Amino acid sequence: MAEPPNFQAEMRQLLRDRMIDAARTMVVSEGWGAVNMSRVAKEVGISRPVLYKEIGTKQALADALIERETGIYLTGIAETLARHPADPLAGMTAAAEYTLR
Repeated sequence: MAEPPNFQAEMRQLLRDRMIDAARTMVVSEGWGAVNMSRVAKEVGISRPVLYKEIGTKQALADALIERETGIYLTGIAETLARHPADPLAGMTAAAEYTLR
């Protein structure tokens, strides 16, 4: 039997995703130096203590962002390679193009 949905866990994950999204937006537009916990909290609409409770330190926020972006990238590479099961060269070419995009 499947586990019933856990509303509280889902809301915490949504909050965490929004924190990471806010940090990513800042990094992409202004670089990591522009990211600070007060600004992330303000962008998400929460207090700094809530941000620190859910994420931890600025380094933990960086680690979470890197982990998510790496996962997205590796999933994209795997999917690109999987579209070319019979032609490894075409798969590697497509993966290289994916990487450059």
